[in-house]
Amino acid sequence: MPKTPCEPAGLQAALAAAERAEGAYKVYLAVCADPTFTGRFSCTRDGVQYLDNRKMHEPDYATLTVHLARDWRVVVSREDLKAGIMAAFTTIEPRLVYGTSVSVDFTEKVREFLSLNPPSFRRYDITTDAVAKFVDPEGFRDQQRLMEMKISKALRSFGLQKVRISHKGERKMRWFPIDGP
Repeated sequence: MPKTPCEPAGLQAALAAAERAEGAYKVYLAVCADPTFTGRFSCTRDGVQYLDNRKMHEPDYATLTVHLARDWRVVVSREDLKAGIMAAFTTIEPRLVYGTSVSVDFTEKVREFLSLNPPSFRRYDITTDAVAKFVDPEGFRDQQRLMEMKISKALRSFGLQKVRISHKGERKMRWFPIDGP
């Protein structure tokens, strides 16, 4: 669940609360209340922290520590500093989607191929290459590995599994229904 930036009630109240608090909570209160930090911090779910959309390094932590000690009288360990920052600001959700995404049109073309070539445990001509040449010959020629991965994902979604089999002296990955004929 992504965290949202905190909104302090007032600078004086936050300063008083930060003086009474300890550790990471003290950093959390100070960073939330300080207008110079608003919208500048973020971190990933793995705890990698960013300041102004740049990964934070030792000089960034040192500058932050000096600022908090000078303006907020917050002196804490590096672990408490990092924990307070993580608690106070937005968690970045990853933008990359691992694996391949298959469009609806692509899936429909694979479905069309399978309707012309119904899968069976006796059918040896359903290969990744054959499907690729039917679905997108140019894409297969230009980006063969990506096309193979997309086709594999689409064929699995239709209940097929791949098996390496030799047929007529040619050893290839062929696709068969999981449930049998």
